[in-house]
Amino acid sequence: MNWDAIGAIAELLGAIGVILTLVYLATQIRQNTESSRTTAEVSFGQDFIDWHARVSAQPELGRIWDTAHSPGKP
Repeated sequence: MNWDAIGAIAELLGAIGVILTLVYLATQIRQNTESSRTTAEVSFGQDFIDWHARVSAQPELGRIWDTAHSPGKP
């Protein structure tokens, strides 16, 4: 076997390694995106629960909210 053949095999193995690395990184990015999206949804839900608890605890604030969202009602 000559050095040209060994060099070609090494380049082929390097190219395969790069492709495998890119596939791995794409998978990791997809999982991170899904995790970030889930975290944002949970945070939004918790913020809504906190807001609803504040409005429920203060009747005046609830009345103001209802008035603001029903402009035709006095």
